Amino acid sequence: MATLKAYARQLWGVQRVVAEKLGIQLAGAQLDQRALAISGDVTLAMLVKILTDKGVITDQELLTIANQVKAASFPQLPGEVVGNSDEPLPDPDLGT
Repeated sequence: MATLKAYARQLWGVQRVVAEKLGIQLAGAQLDQRALAISGDVTLAMLVKILTDKGVITDQELLTIANQVKAASFPQLPGEVVGNSDEPLPDPDLGT
């Protein structure tokens, strides 16, 4: 079983690839964006660590799904989302 740091790094790698497909270079993003991304990765890594330690999921299963997410298509997000006050803003296309 991997360490919490190893899981966080793996999640960061997935998030970085998806963010690039959506149109942002996460590693070069503003401090608040990077901090939110990293804190989310560490929080999720905490859950992954618990689940792998208890044998609910394996490291290989996690690696397989991480690679599938990295390979998935994610359309680039528009620079601006426009709506009107009568309707909620549309949800993003979350890819395949």
